[in-house]
Amino acid sequence: MTTFWNIEKNLFINTRVKNYHNKFQKLGYYDIVFVEIDEQGNPVLNEDQMSYNAFTTKELATRVQSTHDLSQITLDQFSIPNIIINLRPYMLGDLVFSLCDSKKIKSIKINPVLILEENKKLLLHEEVIIIPIKDKLTEKFMLTSPEEAMALLALNPVDQKRMGMEMVFYCLTNKNLSENIEDRAAVLGQKIEELSFISPRVPIKKGSGSLLCVILNLESTMEEIAFIRNYKTLDEHSNIIFVTSDLKIKTGDLHQINYDGESIDTIFGPIINWQRSQGLEHRAKL
Repeated sequence: MTTFWNIEKNLFINTRVKNYHNKFQKLGYYDIVFVEIDEQGNPVLNEDQMSYNAFTTKELATRVQSTHDLSQITLDQFSIPNIIINLRPYMLGDLVFSLCDSKKIKSIKINPVLILEENKKLLLHEEVIIIPIKDKLTEKFMLTSPEEAMALLALNPVDQKRMGMEMVFYCLTNKNLSENIEDRAAVLGQKIEELSFISPRVPIKKGSGSLLCVILNLESTMEEIAFIRNYKTLDEHSNIIFVTSDLKIKTGDLHQINYDGESIDTIFGPIINWQRSQGLEHRAKL
């Protein structure tokens, strides 16, 4: 089955154009991008109804107003149509979380280029940013189906906000997983690839804690350990943690964050302290 991330993964310009160099050096939550808006001032959805375009400079917006071939991209020669494009600057992270009101995961194409391939228009991009889903019941930001958010009802959004925790969740459970060992292993392998692709493409706001939290409920310690690793994150101030089916909190290097489950404060407190120590270690290495 072709998923959204498989599609986006195959649309990077530098995989099709040799020696292509992106027009930006680094992106994070607080970087400014320019987005096409409609008459009501809302960001414009692409024809696929699943993505938006964002540009690191205003001039790059002209690259989606007409089609180009790969040789033009190689030579960095783009036509400049006489079309007025209404652009609005946004902080990247704020843009992402303003677009979370959807039932499906969407994306933002960074510095896209419109090409013609096999008589079909196709939008390539330099990078892609993932837009989570905001579950209306739990008020949690999800990178997986909102159906999985029910397990997060215990995390009161008021308490989360009070403690300054900025969190995005990815849930993986036995639901929809085959009991056949080979089929199950194949699906879990695909899920690892999926998280590897998604995790460095989700902006997370700087808070007392800034976390991509992966909830694992596979009821198999070995399967869960195989899933735990040091995936990259988009922002230097964010980290990834894992909650296993036996309610242990682990980091990507399998370090266990010990906590007292008596209250939300005694759960979040040790996580905040651990992340703060990670920041201190990072600065010490500079």
